[in-house]
Amino acid sequence: MHMKTKGPAQRVHASHVVEAELAHLEWATRQPVDRTLSPDYWQRRVLAVKCRFELTPQQGQRVEVILKRIEATLQRLDNRPR
Repeated sequence: MHMKTKGPAQRVHASHVVEAELAHLEWATRQPVDRTLSPDYWQRRVLAVKCRFELTPQQGQRVEVILKRIEATLQRLDNRPR
C-alpha cells in the first residue's frame, strides 16, 4: 500500500506523551553536561517535540524555557578557555 503525503506533516495531539517528554527534557537539561549527550542532542530532542506535537500554550512556554536553558549552556561552552 502506498501512502501519498501532500502538504505539511500532521502534528499529533498526545498530551500525555508531550507531558512525559517535557518532564524528561526539563530534568535532563538541568543535569551537568555529558560528553555523550551534548546540549546539541537535547536541542534536537526539544525541537522534535515542538515540531511533532500540537502543543498547548503552556507546553509551548515550557519548550521555550528549555531551549533558552540549552542556548545558555551552549554559550557557556563556547566561551570557556580551550
